[in-house]
Amino acid sequence: MMENEYHEISKMKDFLTIYNRMAEVCFQHCVENFNSRYLTSNE
Repeated sequence: MMENEYHEISKMKDFLTIYNRMAEVCFQHCVENFNSRYLTSNE
């Protein structure tokens, strides 16, 4: 039972790591600056 739980936790950690990396890449690609609450033409 413990091995199965460890495997499930490991899979969840891997999923969250990949999800966080994808979100960070998308955010860095889309956001140009924080000077205004409105989107710029580049964004």
